[in-house]
Amino acid sequence: MKQQEQPTNNKFYDILVEIRNLMLLKKEILNIDEVALYTGFEKSYLYKLTSRRAIPHYKTPGGKSVFFKREEINDWLTQIKIQTDDEIENEATLINQRIKRK
Repeated sequence: MKQQEQPTNNKFYDILVEIRNLMLLKKEILNIDEVALYTGFEKSYLYKLTSRRAIPHYKTPGGKSVFFKREEINDWLTQIKIQTDDEIENEATLINQRIKRK
């Protein structure tokens, strides 16, 4: 009988995790645990980034807790765009056209 209960409990847990993750997407202000879950980075790495001032973050007036704005985390995560081959080709074509006009 325990074998039948286990899959049900796992499915219920999976549903709860999915609901938590969906709720996380709606929050504007995230704590360190939520940013770790959101980005997939380890908390220790996030703390290292905050100490280096390499990631946008905020501290409570007492300085004990660290918080992040989700929008700023999104901007930070996507700040270095890698161009696709098509984008590079289009840019090269535009440059060649400009050169030919001169």
